[in-house]
Amino acid sequence: MTYYRIHNIYTFDTDYENLVDLTPSLDDDLDSAPLNLPYSNHSPLSPLSHPSYPSYWRPSSKLQRLYDRFQNNILSQWPRIPCVYCGKVLYPEKACWSFYNLSITYPLQQRVPNVSLSFNPNINRIPDLRIPTCESCKKPSTRFSFPYLPPLPVEITSVPMHKRRFLSLVYLHCSLGRNPNSNPYSQYRSLTGTMNYSRNIRAHALYSGTLGAFLESNEDNNDVGTFDHDETLRRAAAWLAENNPYLRPFTNLLTSDDEPHTLHDPFPRARHLLNDTDAPPVNSRDIVVPNYDFPSEVYDEDFHYSRLIAGFVRDSDNLRIPISTYDPNLEPLLFPDIFTDRKGHYHDLENYSDSVDNTRTETYGKYIKLRLMNIDPRWRLHHHWPSWSYLQLEKLRHHQNTQRLLQQSRMMNSNNDINVTLPSARELIRPSSYSSCNILDENITIPIPTFIRTGDSYFHQR
Repeated sequence: MTYYRIHNIYTFDTDYENLVDLTPSLDDDLDSAPLNLPYSNHSPLSPLSHPSYPSYWRPSSKLQRLYDRFQNNILSQWPRIPCVYCGKVLYPEKACWSFYNLSITYPLQQRVPNVSLSFNPNINRIPDLRIPTCESCKKPSTRFSFPYLPPLPVEITSVPMHKRRFLSLVYLHCSLGRNPNSNPYSQYRSLTGTMNYSRNIRAHALYSGTLGAFLESNEDNNDVGTFDHDETLRRAAAWLAENNPYLRPFTNLLTSDDEPHTLHDPFPRARHLLNDTDAPPVNSRDIVVPNYDFPSEVYDEDFHYSRLIAGFVRDSDNLRIPISTYDPNLEPLLFPDIFTDRKGHYHDLENYSDSVDNTRTETYGKYIKLRLMNIDPRWRLHHHWPSWSYLQLEKLRHHQNTQRLLQQSRMMNSNNDINVTLPSARELIRPSSYSSCNILDENITIPIPTFIRTGDSYFHQR
Protein backbone atom coordinates (compact mmCIF):
# COMPACT_ATOMS: atom_id res chain seq x y z
CA MET A 1 0.00 0.00 0.00
CA THR A 2 1.32 3.44 -0.95
CA TYR A 3 0.73 6.63 1.05
CA TYR A 4 1.17 10.15 -0.22
CA ARG A 5 2.00 13.22 1.79
CA ILE A 6 -0.11 16.27 0.99
CA HIS A 7 1.23 19.64 2.04
CA ASN A 8 -1.36 22.39 2.65
CA ILE A 9 -0.53 26.01 3.41
CA TYR A 10 -2.95 28.19 5.40
CA THR A 11 -2.69 31.85 6.30
CA PHE A 12 -4.48 33.35 9.30
CA ASP A 13 -4.57 36.76 10.91
CA THR A 14 -3.13 35.58 14.22
CA ASP A 15 0.23 34.32 15.38
CA TYR A 16 -1.22 31.65 17.63
CA GLU A 17 -2.20 29.19 14.92
CA ASN A 18 -0.36 25.90 14.76
CA LEU A 19 -0.04 24.55 11.25
CA VAL A 20 0.89 20.89 11.12
CA ASP A 21 0.68 18.17 8.54
CA LEU A 22 -2.30 15.88 8.97
CA THR A 23 -1.16 13.32 6.44
CA PRO A 24 0.51 10.20 7.80
CA SER A 25 4.03 9.58 6.64
CA LEU A 26 5.32 6.40 5.09
CA ASP A 27 7.24 5.57 8.29
CA ASP A 28 4.18 5.77 10.56
CA ASP A 29 2.87 2.56 12.01
CA LEU A 30 -0.73 2.87 10.85
CA ASP A 31 -1.81 -0.31 12.59
CA SER A 32 -0.61 0.71 16.02
CA ALA A 33 -3.08 3.58 16.62
CA PRO A 34 -6.28 4.95 15.02
CA LEU A 35 -5.87 7.92 12.71
CA ASN A 36 -9.08 9.66 13.80
CA LEU A 37 -8.24 9.87 17.49
CA PRO A 38 -9.41 13.30 18.68
CA TYR A 39 -7.22 15.49 20.73
CA SER A 40 -8.11 15.87 24.41
CA ASN A 41 -6.42 17.76 27.21
CA HIS A 42 -7.18 14.86 29.55
CA SER A 43 -5.47 12.31 27.35
CA PRO A 44 -2.44 10.72 29.06
CA LEU A 45 -0.42 11.01 25.88
CA SER A 46 -0.43 14.13 23.75
CA PRO A 47 -0.86 13.60 19.99
CA LEU A 48 2.13 15.82 19.46
CA SER A 49 4.35 13.60 21.59
CA HIS A 50 3.21 10.12 20.70
CA PRO A 51 5.14 8.87 17.65
CA SER A 52 2.32 6.67 16.40
CA TYR A 53 -0.41 9.33 16.46
CA PRO A 54 -0.83 11.82 13.61
CA SER A 55 -0.48 15.49 14.42
CA TYR A 56 -3.59 17.68 14.62
CA TRP A 57 -4.00 21.37 13.91
CA ARG A 58 -5.74 23.24 16.70
CA PRO A 59 -7.75 26.34 15.72
CA SER A 60 -7.61 29.46 17.77
CA SER A 61 -10.55 30.52 19.90
CA LYS A 62 -11.35 33.30 17.43
CA LEU A 63 -11.54 30.90 14.51
CA GLN A 64 -13.51 28.42 16.56
CA ARG A 65 -16.12 31.07 17.40
CA LEU A 66 -16.38 31.97 13.73
CA TYR A 67 -16.83 28.31 12.80
CA ASP A 68 -19.51 27.82 15.45
CA ARG A 69 -21.35 30.95 14.30
CA PHE A 70 -21.22 29.76 10.69
CA GLN A 71 -22.56 26.31 11.57
CA ASN A 72 -25.22 27.35 14.06
CA ASN A 73 -26.38 30.70 12.68
CA ILE A 74 -25.36 31.54 9.13
CA LEU A 75 -26.21 28.17 7.59
CA SER A 76 -29.65 28.23 9.19
CA GLN A 77 -30.52 31.58 7.58
CA TRP A 78 -32.39 31.76 4.28
CA PRO A 79 -35.16 34.04 2.99
CA ARG A 80 -38.24 32.42 4.49
CA ILE A 81 -40.19 35.02 6.53
CA PRO A 82 -42.47 37.35 4.52
CA CYS A 83 -43.03 40.96 5.48
CA VAL A 84 -46.67 41.42 6.52
CA TYR A 85 -46.97 44.70 4.56
CA CYS A 86 -45.16 44.21 1.22
CA GLY A 87 -44.63 40.43 1.12
CA LYS A 88 -40.86 40.65 0.73
CA VAL A 89 -39.20 37.42 1.88
CA LEU A 90 -36.65 38.15 4.61
CA TYR A 91 -33.81 36.49 6.42
CA PRO A 92 -34.90 35.92 10.04
CA GLU A 93 -31.73 37.66 11.19
CA LYS A 94 -32.48 40.82 9.16
CA ALA A 95 -36.21 41.06 9.87
CA CYS A 96 -37.61 43.93 11.90
CA TRP A 97 -40.32 43.06 14.41
CA SER A 98 -43.47 45.07 15.15
CA PHE A 99 -46.13 44.40 17.73
CA TYR A 100 -49.04 42.35 16.47
CA ASN A 101 -52.47 43.99 16.37
CA LEU A 102 -55.29 41.48 16.35
CA SER A 103 -57.79 44.04 15.02
CA ILE A 104 -55.81 44.61 11.78
CA THR A 105 -55.98 42.39 8.72
CA TYR A 106 -52.51 42.79 7.26
CA PRO A 107 -51.88 42.99 3.49
CA LEU A 108 -50.16 39.59 3.60
CA GLN A 109 -53.38 38.04 4.91
CA GLN A 110 -55.43 39.86 2.28
CA ARG A 111 -53.30 38.84 -0.70
CA VAL A 112 -52.27 35.30 0.32
CA PRO A 113 -55.28 33.25 1.45
CA ASN A 114 -54.86 30.86 4.39
CA VAL A 115 -51.39 32.17 5.18
CA SER A 116 -49.98 31.73 8.68
CA LEU A 117 -48.26 34.73 10.18
CA SER A 118 -44.76 34.29 11.57
CA PHE A 119 -44.09 35.50 15.09
CA ASN A 120 -40.87 36.22 16.90
CA PRO A 121 -39.96 33.06 18.84
CA ASN A 122 -38.06 35.01 21.50
CA ILE A 123 -40.79 35.70 24.05
CA ASN A 124 -38.61 35.55 27.15
CA ARG A 125 -37.52 39.17 26.94
CA ILE A 126 -40.67 40.57 25.27
CA PRO A 127 -43.75 38.41 25.89
CA ASP A 128 -45.97 40.31 23.41
CA LEU A 129 -46.47 38.84 19.95
CA ARG A 130 -44.36 40.47 17.24
CA ILE A 131 -44.68 40.11 13.46
CA PRO A 132 -41.91 40.52 10.84
CA THR A 133 -41.53 43.60 8.66
CA CYS A 134 -38.80 44.74 6.31
CA GLU A 135 -36.65 47.80 6.91
CA SER A 136 -38.84 50.01 4.72
CA CYS A 137 -42.22 48.88 6.04
CA LYS A 138 -41.49 49.38 9.73
CA LYS A 139 -42.48 53.03 9.22
CA PRO A 140 -45.90 53.80 7.69
CA SER A 141 -44.46 56.66 5.64
CA THR A 142 -41.96 54.41 3.81
CA ARG A 143 -44.10 51.34 3.14
CA PHE A 144 -44.55 49.86 -0.30
CA SER A 145 -47.76 48.34 -1.55
CA PHE A 146 -48.22 44.58 -1.61
CA PRO A 147 -47.76 43.28 -5.19
CA TYR A 148 -50.97 41.97 -6.67
CA LEU A 149 -51.44 39.02 -9.00
CA PRO A 150 -54.76 37.27 -9.55
CA PRO A 151 -55.04 33.49 -9.19
CA LEU A 152 -54.17 31.69 -12.41
CA PRO A 153 -56.97 29.72 -14.04
CA VAL A 154 -56.49 26.12 -15.04
CA GLU A 155 -56.40 27.17 -18.70
CA ILE A 156 -53.14 29.04 -18.04
CA THR A 157 -51.54 26.61 -15.59
CA SER A 158 -52.05 23.73 -18.02
CA VAL A 159 -49.69 25.41 -20.51
CA PRO A 160 -46.02 24.52 -19.85
CA MET A 161 -43.94 27.46 -18.67
CA HIS A 162 -41.68 27.52 -21.74
CA LYS A 163 -44.70 27.74 -24.08
CA ARG A 164 -46.58 30.57 -22.37
CA ARG A 165 -44.59 33.17 -24.27
CA PHE A 166 -46.51 32.21 -27.41
CA LEU A 167 -49.67 33.69 -25.87
CA SER A 168 -48.29 37.20 -26.43
CA LEU A 169 -49.08 39.20 -29.57
CA VAL A 170 -46.04 41.48 -29.17
CA TYR A 171 -42.88 41.04 -31.23
CA LEU A 172 -39.88 42.77 -29.72
CA HIS A 173 -36.95 43.99 -31.74
CA CYS A 174 -33.34 44.10 -30.60
CA SER A 175 -30.75 46.85 -31.07
CA LEU A 176 -27.86 44.46 -30.41
CA GLY A 177 -25.36 44.37 -33.27
CA ARG A 178 -26.76 47.24 -35.31
CA ASN A 179 -24.20 49.34 -37.13
CA PRO A 180 -24.34 53.06 -37.94
CA ASN A 181 -23.66 52.33 -41.64
CA SER A 182 -26.51 49.88 -42.01
CA ASN A 183 -29.56 50.61 -44.13
CA PRO A 184 -31.71 52.98 -42.02
CA TYR A 185 -34.83 52.12 -44.05
CA SER A 186 -34.84 48.39 -43.40
CA GLN A 187 -37.45 48.93 -40.69
CA TYR A 188 -39.90 51.69 -39.69
CA ARG A 189 -39.71 53.23 -43.16
CA SER A 190 -43.51 53.66 -43.29
CA LEU A 191 -43.98 55.49 -39.97
CA THR A 192 -46.13 58.53 -40.68
CA GLY A 193 -48.46 60.72 -38.67
CA THR A 194 -48.22 62.24 -35.20
CA MET A 195 -47.47 59.22 -33.00
CA ASN A 196 -45.04 61.11 -30.72
CA TYR A 197 -42.16 58.93 -31.90
CA SER A 198 -38.71 60.30 -32.61
CA ARG A 199 -38.32 62.26 -35.83
CA ASN A 200 -34.72 61.10 -36.12
CA ILE A 201 -34.54 58.06 -38.40
CA ARG A 202 -31.12 57.21 -36.95
CA ALA A 203 -32.71 56.69 -33.53
CA HIS A 204 -35.08 54.06 -34.91
CA ALA A 205 -32.47 52.40 -37.08
CA LEU A 206 -29.91 51.92 -34.30
CA TYR A 207 -31.74 51.89 -30.96
CA SER A 208 -35.23 50.48 -31.43
CA GLY A 209 -36.05 47.35 -29.47
CA THR A 210 -34.41 45.88 -26.39
CA LEU A 211 -30.74 46.27 -25.48
CA GLY A 212 -30.03 42.55 -25.55
CA ALA A 213 -31.25 39.15 -26.66
CA PHE A 214 -32.01 35.83 -25.00
CA LEU A 215 -29.26 33.29 -25.54
CA GLU A 216 -30.41 29.87 -26.73
CA SER A 217 -28.68 26.63 -27.40
CA ASN A 218 -28.27 25.48 -30.99
CA GLU A 219 -30.08 22.27 -30.08
CA ASP A 220 -33.25 24.09 -28.99
CA ASN A 221 -36.09 23.84 -31.43
CA ASN A 222 -39.11 24.93 -29.41
CA ASP A 223 -40.51 27.23 -32.09
CA VAL A 224 -41.43 24.43 -34.47
CA GLY A 225 -45.13 23.83 -34.95
CA THR A 226 -48.32 25.80 -35.15
CA PHE A 227 -50.63 27.36 -32.66
CA ASP A 228 -53.50 25.08 -33.64
CA HIS A 229 -51.53 21.89 -32.95
CA ASP A 230 -51.33 22.65 -29.22
CA GLU A 231 -54.72 22.31 -27.59
CA THR A 232 -53.55 23.80 -24.27
CA LEU A 233 -52.43 26.98 -26.02
CA ARG A 234 -55.74 27.25 -27.82
CA ARG A 235 -57.74 26.96 -24.60
CA ALA A 236 -55.49 29.49 -22.84
CA ALA A 237 -55.78 31.95 -25.75
CA ALA A 238 -59.56 31.60 -25.79
CA TRP A 239 -59.73 32.26 -22.05
CA LEU A 240 -57.49 35.34 -22.32
CA ALA A 241 -59.50 36.70 -25.25
CA GLU A 242 -62.63 36.49 -23.11
CA ASN A 243 -61.28 37.69 -19.74
CA ASN A 244 -58.28 39.95 -20.46
CA PRO A 245 -59.36 43.48 -21.48
CA TYR A 246 -56.09 44.04 -23.35
CA LEU A 247 -56.62 41.00 -25.57
CA ARG A 248 -60.33 41.37 -26.29
CA PRO A 249 -59.66 43.41 -29.47
CA PHE A 250 -57.64 40.42 -30.73
CA THR A 251 -60.33 37.82 -30.07
CA ASN A 252 -60.74 36.95 -33.74
CA LEU A 253 -57.00 36.56 -34.16
CA LEU A 254 -56.59 34.32 -31.10
CA THR A 255 -59.58 32.10 -31.68
CA SER A 256 -59.75 31.97 -35.48
CA ASP A 257 -60.05 28.50 -37.00
CA ASP A 258 -59.69 29.56 -40.61
CA GLU A 259 -55.95 28.90 -40.92
CA PRO A 260 -53.15 27.72 -38.64
CA HIS A 261 -51.09 30.33 -36.82
CA THR A 262 -47.36 29.77 -36.67
CA LEU A 263 -45.76 29.94 -33.22
CA HIS A 264 -43.62 33.08 -33.19
CA ASP A 265 -41.34 33.87 -30.26
CA PRO A 266 -42.00 37.45 -29.05
CA PHE A 267 -38.48 37.81 -27.61
CA PRO A 268 -35.28 38.38 -29.62
CA ARG A 269 -32.97 35.37 -29.56
CA ALA A 270 -29.26 34.81 -30.09
CA ARG A 271 -27.18 31.68 -30.61
CA HIS A 272 -23.51 30.79 -30.76
CA LEU A 273 -21.92 30.11 -34.12
CA LEU A 274 -22.02 26.44 -35.01
CA ASN A 275 -18.27 26.39 -35.75
CA ASP A 276 -17.31 28.26 -32.55
CA THR A 277 -15.50 25.64 -30.47
CA ASP A 278 -14.65 28.11 -27.69
CA ALA A 279 -18.25 29.13 -27.00
CA PRO A 280 -19.21 28.72 -23.33
CA PRO A 281 -22.15 26.49 -22.40
CA VAL A 282 -25.60 28.03 -22.54
CA ASN A 283 -27.41 28.26 -19.22
CA SER A 284 -31.05 28.89 -18.58
CA ARG A 285 -32.11 32.57 -18.84
CA ASP A 286 -28.78 33.75 -20.25
CA ILE A 287 -28.90 37.07 -22.08
CA VAL A 288 -26.49 38.81 -24.44
CA VAL A 289 -25.85 42.52 -23.81
CA PRO A 290 -23.37 45.08 -25.21
CA ASN A 291 -20.00 45.24 -23.48
CA TYR A 292 -19.04 48.77 -24.56
CA ASP A 293 -19.83 52.28 -23.43
CA PHE A 294 -22.87 53.79 -25.08
CA PRO A 295 -22.32 56.80 -27.35
CA SER A 296 -23.34 60.17 -25.99
CA GLU A 297 -26.12 60.58 -28.55
CA VAL A 298 -28.38 58.11 -26.71
CA TYR A 299 -28.99 60.83 -24.08
CA ASP A 300 -30.26 63.40 -26.57
CA GLU A 301 -33.92 64.28 -26.84
CA ASP A 302 -34.42 62.43 -30.13
CA PHE A 303 -33.21 59.21 -28.52
CA HIS A 304 -35.37 59.33 -25.38
CA TYR A 305 -36.89 55.97 -24.45
CA SER A 306 -40.44 57.35 -24.67
CA ARG A 307 -39.89 58.07 -28.39
CA LEU A 308 -38.34 54.74 -29.36
CA ILE A 309 -40.19 51.70 -30.60
CA ALA A 310 -39.96 48.40 -28.76
CA GLY A 311 -41.52 46.30 -31.52
CA PHE A 312 -44.91 45.59 -33.00
CA VAL A 313 -48.29 44.29 -31.92
CA ARG A 314 -49.88 41.89 -34.38
CA ASP A 315 -53.35 43.25 -35.10
CA SER A 316 -54.02 40.73 -37.87
CA ASP A 317 -52.09 38.30 -40.00
CA ASN A 318 -50.97 41.14 -42.28
CA LEU A 319 -51.14 44.24 -40.06
CA ARG A 320 -48.73 45.16 -37.27
CA ILE A 321 -48.96 48.25 -35.08
CA PRO A 322 -45.77 49.76 -33.55
CA ILE A 323 -45.64 49.93 -29.77
CA SER A 324 -43.47 52.31 -27.77
CA THR A 325 -40.77 51.22 -25.35
CA TYR A 326 -42.57 53.04 -22.53
CA ASP A 327 -46.09 52.11 -23.56
CA PRO A 328 -48.21 51.41 -20.44
CA ASN A 329 -49.67 48.35 -22.17
CA LEU A 330 -46.35 46.79 -23.18
CA GLU A 331 -45.77 44.69 -20.06
CA PRO A 332 -49.30 43.22 -19.76
CA LEU A 333 -49.40 42.52 -23.50
CA LEU A 334 -46.01 40.84 -23.37
CA PHE A 335 -46.86 38.70 -20.32
CA PRO A 336 -50.58 37.90 -20.42
CA ASP A 337 -49.89 34.70 -18.47
CA ILE A 338 -48.82 36.83 -15.45
CA PHE A 339 -51.18 39.80 -15.70
CA THR A 340 -54.28 37.85 -16.70
CA ASP A 341 -56.68 40.64 -15.72
CA ARG A 342 -54.39 43.55 -16.81
CA LYS A 343 -53.77 44.55 -13.17
CA GLY A 344 -50.58 44.54 -11.11
CA HIS A 345 -48.06 45.77 -13.68
CA TYR A 346 -45.83 48.80 -13.18
CA HIS A 347 -48.03 51.39 -14.88
CA ASP A 348 -51.04 50.13 -12.94
CA LEU A 349 -49.48 51.04 -9.57
CA GLU A 350 -50.68 54.64 -9.79
CA ASN A 351 -54.27 53.33 -9.77
CA TYR A 352 -53.65 51.16 -6.74
CA SER A 353 -54.10 52.44 -3.20
CA ASP A 354 -53.53 50.34 -0.12
CA SER A 355 -56.48 49.98 2.27
CA VAL A 356 -54.36 50.06 5.45
CA ASP A 357 -51.82 52.84 4.99
CA ASN A 358 -50.69 55.24 2.32
CA THR A 359 -47.79 53.70 0.45
CA ARG A 360 -44.98 55.51 -1.27
CA THR A 361 -44.33 55.51 -5.01
CA GLU A 362 -42.09 52.79 -6.39
CA THR A 363 -39.36 53.40 -8.90
CA TYR A 364 -39.10 50.90 -11.73
CA GLY A 365 -35.98 49.33 -10.23
CA LYS A 366 -37.68 48.97 -6.86
CA TYR A 367 -40.74 47.53 -8.59
CA ILE A 368 -38.62 44.74 -10.11
CA LYS A 369 -36.70 43.99 -6.95
CA LEU A 370 -39.77 43.78 -4.71
CA ARG A 371 -41.42 41.28 -7.03
CA LEU A 372 -38.38 39.09 -7.39
CA MET A 373 -38.20 38.85 -3.59
CA ASN A 374 -41.94 38.49 -3.02
CA ILE A 375 -43.57 35.52 -1.35
CA ASP A 376 -45.46 34.90 -4.61
CA PRO A 377 -42.88 33.03 -6.74
CA ARG A 378 -44.55 33.61 -10.11
CA TRP A 379 -42.38 36.61 -10.98
CA ARG A 380 -38.99 35.05 -10.24
CA LEU A 381 -39.90 31.63 -11.64
CA HIS A 382 -41.01 33.05 -14.98
CA HIS A 383 -38.67 32.17 -17.82
CA HIS A 384 -38.54 35.64 -19.37
CA TRP A 385 -39.99 38.32 -17.05
CA PRO A 386 -36.87 38.79 -14.80
CA SER A 387 -34.47 39.08 -17.75
CA TRP A 388 -36.77 41.30 -19.80
CA SER A 389 -37.35 43.57 -16.81
CA TYR A 390 -33.61 43.97 -16.36
CA LEU A 391 -33.14 44.81 -20.05
CA GLN A 392 -36.07 47.24 -19.89
CA LEU A 393 -34.58 48.98 -16.86
CA GLU A 394 -31.24 49.40 -18.62
CA LYS A 395 -33.03 50.74 -21.68
CA LEU A 396 -34.79 53.41 -19.62
CA ARG A 397 -31.60 54.26 -17.74
CA HIS A 398 -29.54 54.91 -20.85
CA HIS A 399 -32.06 56.56 -23.16
CA GLN A 400 -32.87 59.55 -20.96
CA ASN A 401 -31.35 63.00 -20.64
CA THR A 402 -31.79 63.91 -17.00
CA GLN A 403 -28.13 64.07 -15.95
CA ARG A 404 -25.78 66.21 -18.00
CA LEU A 405 -22.58 68.19 -17.45
CA LEU A 406 -21.58 71.58 -18.74
CA GLN A 407 -19.01 71.51 -21.51
CA GLN A 408 -15.78 73.09 -20.34
CA SER A 409 -15.36 75.00 -23.61
CA ARG A 410 -18.69 76.73 -22.99
CA MET A 411 -17.63 77.90 -19.54
CA MET A 412 -14.51 79.81 -20.62
CA ASN A 413 -14.59 83.52 -21.23
CA SER A 414 -13.61 84.43 -24.78
CA ASN A 415 -11.38 87.32 -23.59
CA ASN A 416 -9.71 85.63 -20.65
CA ASP A 417 -9.59 81.82 -20.43
CA ILE A 418 -8.74 81.94 -16.73
CA ASN A 419 -12.11 83.37 -15.77
CA VAL A 420 -14.96 80.88 -15.80
CA THR A 421 -18.45 82.15 -16.51
CA LEU A 422 -21.34 79.94 -15.45
CA PRO A 423 -24.47 80.23 -17.59
CA SER A 424 -27.69 81.27 -15.95
CA ALA A 425 -30.64 78.95 -15.52
CA ARG A 426 -32.39 80.60 -18.43
CA GLU A 427 -29.42 79.89 -20.67
CA LEU A 428 -29.31 76.23 -19.63
CA ILE A 429 -32.82 75.32 -20.76
CA ARG A 430 -34.62 75.41 -24.08
CA PRO A 431 -38.08 74.36 -25.27
CA SER A 432 -38.54 70.73 -26.17
CA SER A 433 -39.16 69.78 -29.78
CA TYR A 434 -41.78 67.20 -28.78
CA SER A 435 -43.75 68.82 -25.96
CA SER A 436 -44.38 72.09 -24.18
CA CYS A 437 -41.83 71.27 -21.47
CA ASN A 438 -38.31 72.69 -21.19
CA ILE A 439 -35.18 70.55 -21.37
CA LEU A 440 -31.47 71.13 -20.83
CA ASP A 441 -29.75 72.61 -23.84
CA GLU A 442 -27.89 69.76 -25.52
CA ASN A 443 -25.54 72.16 -27.34
CA ILE A 444 -23.82 73.38 -24.16
CA THR A 445 -24.07 70.22 -22.06
CA ILE A 446 -22.73 66.69 -22.39
CA PRO A 447 -24.04 63.46 -20.84
CA ILE A 448 -22.25 61.18 -18.42
CA PRO A 449 -20.92 58.04 -20.18
CA THR A 450 -22.42 54.82 -18.84
CA PHE A 451 -22.40 51.12 -19.61
CA ILE A 452 -24.54 48.08 -18.97
CA ARG A 453 -24.57 47.14 -15.30
CA THR A 454 -24.28 43.52 -14.27
CA GLY A 455 -26.86 41.77 -12.14
CA ASP A 456 -24.54 41.69 -9.13
CA SER A 457 -24.10 45.45 -8.99
CA TYR A 458 -27.72 46.16 -9.80
CA PHE A 459 -29.22 43.93 -7.11
CA HIS A 460 -26.50 44.60 -4.56
CA GLN A 461 -28.03 45.67 -1.26
CA ARG A 462 -26.84 48.98 0.12
